[in-house]
Amino acid sequence: MKSRIIFACLALATLALFLPAKKTMADEQEQVVAYALSDAFPGKKTFFSIETTPSGDLRGLKYKNEFNRTIPYTLARVNSKAGAKTTKARDKSGRFTIPVVGIFGKNVDPQRGGKLVMRYLANGLQLTPGKPDPQMRSRAYAEKILTIRKSGTGRWILHVVENGIERPFSMMYFKARKAFGMPIGIEEVHFG
Repeated sequence: MKSRIIFACLALATLALFLPAKKTMADEQEQVVAYALSDAFPGKKTFFSIETTPSGDLRGLKYKNEFNRTIPYTLARVNSKAGAKTTKARDKSGRFTIPVVGIFGKNVDPQRGGKLVMRYLANGLQLTPGKPDPQMRSRAYAEKILTIRKSGTGRWILHVVENGIERPFSMMYFKARKAFGMPIGIEEVHFG
């Protein structure tokens, strides 16, 4: 009896692997909007995507890290104080997670897009030991102003605002700040 149940379960599991996934109108669509490189992880790319509804409205962001793990964030989360922490590290004790890169929305609208603030750890030596900073507001962090808007073709495009001028980008390069040969933060972010 036990062997029949095990066999039936295995047969159903095998069958499920070959059945096509049923798509519905509510399915999300994904569009890669940028990728990132860093000298701290040579040869590794990370990807930033957006999720949209079938009508093209913005639903959220996805981050695919250098270890090929995808982390989704709803638009409500991006617009909240929590934001989307895309890259994290642990402190020496292993007790605290230190956000390295985070994206925070400023009332980003699903149809029109809006302003994003990208905060990044500029100098980990300025962090207060044992005191996490989940909103990434301490002096250890720097920020860049970004916007996300739909183009005339309906594709979403990221822009960086530098010296009051907006320009589109699809690539970010994070240059590591190092002390004694170890990365302690991000010295510069280049957009291309």
